[in-house]
Amino acid sequence: MNVVKDDLIGQVDDLTGSLELMKAELNTIKNQKSNLEEKLSTVEEEMKQVIFIPYYLYTGYSRIVSGL
Repeated sequence: MNVVKDDLIGQVDDLTGSLELMKAELNTIKNQKSNLEEKLSTVEEEMKQVIFIPYYLYTGYSRIVSGL
């Protein structure tokens, strides 16, 4: 009976260690996701500016704004 009990305690210890490692890995992945989302947002804003400027120049929008 003690052998089975000791084996189960060992398995619980192993699983607890695995759980802690997985939690740490999950936190790392969440941080990476957050960083990537921030970078994506920055790139999207940069793209909007790059697309808007040629459109702004092409449409003569600058003449409308300067006439105000």
